[in-house]
Amino acid sequence: GVVVGYDRNDKTVEAFRQAGFQPVRAADLLAQFERGETSPDTLGDTLILLPSAELSRARGGSHCMSMPLLRDSL
Repeated sequence: GVVVGYDRNDKTVEAFRQAGFQPVRAADLLAQFERGETSPDTLGDTLILLPSAELSRARGGSHCMSMPLLRDSL
């Protein structure tokens, strides 16, 4: 899957990395799209990292969609 998060959440980034996700800065990913190196249709397990300065501007924004929840199996 594809997840959006903030670059300041080091433990979250590491948890996604351990789960097999490839973290990539949003600006770098957009540049890869522009160069034709990848496309949204070909993204695998990817964690797209937004600059943490965007947190105060988004009023919840991607945080509401990307906050990981670790739960025990039932």
